[in-house]
Amino acid sequence: MSCLTGIRPKAASICGSKEVFGDFHGFIAGWAYLTTNVFYILFVLLYLLGIGLYVGGPRARMVIDKPLVAFPAVLCALFLITVVDIVGVRVCKWMNNLGGIGTLLAAAVLVGMSAWSFGTHGANLHPSDLVHLHLDWTIVSASAPCASR
Repeated sequence: MSCLTGIRPKAASICGSKEVFGDFHGFIAGWAYLTTNVFYILFVLLYLLGIGLYVGGPRARMVIDKPLVAFPAVLCALFLITVVDIVGVRVCKWMNNLGGIGTLLAAAVLVGMSAWSFGTHGANLHPSDLVHLHLDWTIVSASAPCASR
């Protein structure tokens, strides 16, 4: 789709696929986009719930595998996201900004903890620690052409 944006900027959207390829293909593109996002958002929310409960400590970990806790929590989060989307773009853009801020915050915490560990304990790595004897290099070399594109 990115190659279409140089020729016709509108052709990269779902409405553009209807305009360029016809009604049936526009319908299929819209439904495919909707169904993938519905499942993607729910699984991301379930994943975040699991991480939050795991970080919450031993008492919170007891409810990780209980569907009667997970379903209402994910449903409430989905409802909150839907309400924010309905309120408008001014509020909705902050959902993306919060995701970016959370990613940067997690990276900063990881770098900070690594620096603290290096400062207090030093680096106890030897070159032999970097050799992983059970790594199947055929898998790594087979995926290299895909990554180079």
